[in-house]
Amino acid sequence: MKLKRRCFELLGITPYEETWADGLQILRYNQTTAYINHLDYIESDHPDHDWDSAGTGTNRFATIVLYLSDVIDGGETFFPHASEWFERNHDEYLQKDTCSEKYPEGKDGGQSSCMYPSLTPTNGKIIKPSEMTNNEVEQSTTEYLTSKNISHLFPEKSWQRRMVGHCRTKMSVKPLRAEAVLFYSQHPDGRVDLASLHGGCPVLEGTKWAANLWVWNGPRMPYLLQERRRKNGGKSNDKSSSSTDGAPTPQNELSVLAIFENNEVEDENLHLYWQGTDDMGSLNIGESIHLNSFVGHQFVVKSNSKIVSEFVVRQKSIGGSTQRFYLKKK
Repeated sequence: MKLKRRCFELLGITPYEETWADGLQILRYNQTTAYINHLDYIESDHPDHDWDSAGTGTNRFATIVLYLSDVIDGGETFFPHASEWFERNHDEYLQKDTCSEKYPEGKDGGQSSCMYPSLTPTNGKIIKPSEMTNNEVEQSTTEYLTSKNISHLFPEKSWQRRMVGHCRTKMSVKPLRAEAVLFYSQHPDGRVDLASLHGGCPVLEGTKWAANLWVWNGPRMPYLLQERRRKNGGKSNDKSSSSTDGAPTPQNELSVLAIFENNEVEDENLHLYWQGTDDMGSLNIGESIHLNSFVGHQFVVKSNSKIVSEFVVRQKSIGGSTQRFYLKKK
């Protein structure tokens, strides 16, 4: 509770209001563990809550990621849509060795800054992200993983290997114990801020411990449903599960392990895409892709640019945290 109150003070929200926050989510990332890009803002069709924070509804307003451990290499929180800001400020921050006190030279997994990753030196020159081609990023990633003798843990063309490259060429924040990352999911007028898209970079060496706190712009869904029950004499038409204290727990807030399998379709050009744009890797016959995802996430399988199949992560069933999706012949 003290930690949650401190987070509210950081946001300038006083007094503390328990109904405006989710519970702390504790995370452990072992080597190779990563999390795909996603928004914390909830886009849901749940009928018992007004999610439109730009109107009269409530939604996740800000996220605070609390780093509970140092990580030797990898495990950053990165923001793929913050590249333009990263470019404008790259030179300034590259000169600030913010890790120097905690990580003497060579002890920080090759990173020159906790805030921004060092980029591949070429003939003694640092290359900015905008100056690197996809092939250069891929080559740099392969060389780096090979130098650490962990290339075999990240198969070529896999989304995890591509993510390693993205994390080293885009704005990212290195995990340091007792430090935190704060970002907002909404614009000041309540509209969703798409620049808050973020992901968890693969851990290359060590173990990452962290905690997430999601703060809303008003009472979150369970408390509004509880108030509705009170006004309706204890009755409600919501379909959420309930906790032991009577406060409903909306199923759509729960994460899901999504497994995509192809056992039927023979096509060497098949790739799985999140939201239709982010390539999660090839899905050739006999292959599968495992992703930590959330209810509402949308995926498509494409052959070149043609959509072959579409999938949506649905509400989690009671006792089930895994959903399987099968690519079938048409």
